[in-house]
Amino acid sequence: MIFIPAYSVPGEWQGTVIINKFDPSGAYLGQYVADVAMVSDPTETLWDVQFEVSYEDGAAYLEYGSPTFELGTPRDLQGPLEPAISSVRKPQFQKASFTTQAPFGGPPGGLTLRAWRSPSVRWVMKCTTVGTGGAAVRCGIGSLFTGGAAFAPCMGATVGGVFTVCTLTAIFG
Repeated sequence: MIFIPAYSVPGEWQGTVIINKFDPSGAYLGQYVADVAMVSDPTETLWDVQFEVSYEDGAAYLEYGSPTFELGTPRDLQGPLEPAISSVRKPQFQKASFTTQAPFGGPPGGLTLRAWRSPSVRWVMKCTTVGTGGAAVRCGIGSLFTGGAAFAPCMGATVGGVFTVCTLTAIFG
């Protein structure tokens, strides 16, 4: 995953995420490009995707979040947001081409809802959250024998590993 920030402060990140997909032999299959807004959870250890718009064939598709969300505007400065919309199916990777797009709003003509497509960035973050929960218990029990000193290194390595597995599953799964 490639993260290109448009707005980043502690606890909030907005920008573009690019996921390149390759087959097992290394041949390029395509990419998934999305504008994403994330906020940290209350523990400030994991990220929750609040908004995701993907781009394909010159069109923007609302994958998750409110259609009135304004990318690039801090979440606390957003006006009233419509209820979140979520899709239900795993994304299809297509060969992507880049075209000029309107700032923060995607291509002219607005967003199109595609209810059959699942937001992969949101899925990766949720997968990482679930995988990390079990790891926290394991690291906690293991660190009891070291007086808690091993907890932070154990969690750091585990979160990185879980994130990698979830990302690879979204790309190759």
